[in-house]
Amino acid sequence: MSIRRDFPTRSAAVPVRPWLLLLAQATFVLQGLHVLEHLSQVVQKFVLGWEKAHGLLGFLDLEAVHLLYNSGYFALLLVLFFGVGFHRRSAAVWQHWSLGSLFVFGVVFQGYHEVEHLFKFNQHLATMTQGTPGILGNFFNLIWLHFSFNLVALVPILVLLFGYRLRAEPRPAVRPGARGLPVVAGGAQEPRWTRRTAILGIISAALGGGGLVYGLSEGAQRRRTQWELQDLREEEGGMRSTLARLEERVGRLSQRWVASGGGTNLKHMPGASGEQIELREVFSFDRNHAYCRVDTNPAAFAMPTNQMGTVLIPANGFYMAMSATSIEQTNIEERADGKTVATMRGVLDCHTEVVTASVRAGSRTAAEPASYEIVAVDGGVGGGIRGDSFAFTVFFDEKTAPLNHAIFGPRFTFTGDMVEGEITIQSLARLVP
Repeated sequence: MSIRRDFPTRSAAVPVRPWLLLLAQATFVLQGLHVLEHLSQVVQKFVLGWEKAHGLLGFLDLEAVHLLYNSGYFALLLVLFFGVGFHRRSAAVWQHWSLGSLFVFGVVFQGYHEVEHLFKFNQHLATMTQGTPGILGNFFNLIWLHFSFNLVALVPILVLLFGYRLRAEPRPAVRPGARGLPVVAGGAQEPRWTRRTAILGIISAALGGGGLVYGLSEGAQRRRTQWELQDLREEEGGMRSTLARLEERVGRLSQRWVASGGGTNLKHMPGASGEQIELREVFSFDRNHAYCRVDTNPAAFAMPTNQMGTVLIPANGFYMAMSATSIEQTNIEERADGKTVATMRGVLDCHTEVVTASVRAGSRTAAEPASYEIVAVDGGVGGGIRGDSFAFTVFFDEKTAPLNHAIFGPRFTFTGDMVEGEITIQSLARLVP
């Protein structure tokens, strides 16, 4: 009974043509150095803590160079695949099925690695950025991912050199023939220039490859310099924009204005029998906050609405509170009549609740967003009798604030006669001697 051995022994070295053995050895050295380059990126990023980890040859860390290298490495593996005979089931390499399967897996894996770099290069063309994610880069760290890719891609060469233990086939015996050409022991003549041509071919390929790498490195260096220059220009533009904003802010601060106030606006609404019903709006504001609130109505009043006609609101049936969530713009102006006006704009939350005999609409806790404009006027010390006023204009969007839009319409100004409080809008130059 015979048992097939999956792994070769020391005597099971696989003979191949000398150029194939040389190609396998050169490919091993090439990919081994490439793995070391990716290992240096891992060390730079995760051991040394560098923000940008481009390896030892950082000027070649470009998507085009990565695609070119991996395409070449994949082509070399295919040459070894067919040259050693993995495409023939009767070849000697398939006497060791486990090693053959491992080699084929490595070649297929490098094929997928090539697909990753095709995606990365396509993304680079679309965005003109380096370090694009490819496919799996959207889910895993790019540095670890491609270090792992290249480590696994080294497996086929390890299988050939250390699993199969490739060795060069012995040269056939030759004898002198006609015209001084050697004759192989089967009658065929072997030209003298065969070895010379092979050596010249290897030298030419090495020089061509070196020239290609040099050209790529020079071009890559120029492109990297251009990208760095572009980054510097963009950074300069950002710094100029930031400087302009800071100068504008300093200009505003140099005016040294303070604006704040609070009080009560009194407005009159028609009652159920035609009498005037007082509604009091309490308000307050400074550079960080603003609000306006109607706590209740002491008596029933008729309220004209945007979409529901005039609605009779019973006593204590109306509540509204508006509170600014942002103050995005503040402008201060001194008028010719001696009054000072502060205009503030931003976004607020509005809580509105209306209770009638048959329905309750809105909520005191659920808010609807809206934009606003506040106009506060300082007429001097003394409040409303000196000309102080406060107007809170709110812009209700039908989609985001349907209840308030139905009641107040797209724009409504909450104001009245200022009967209590004080509004102060002064420059620090006046307040501080």
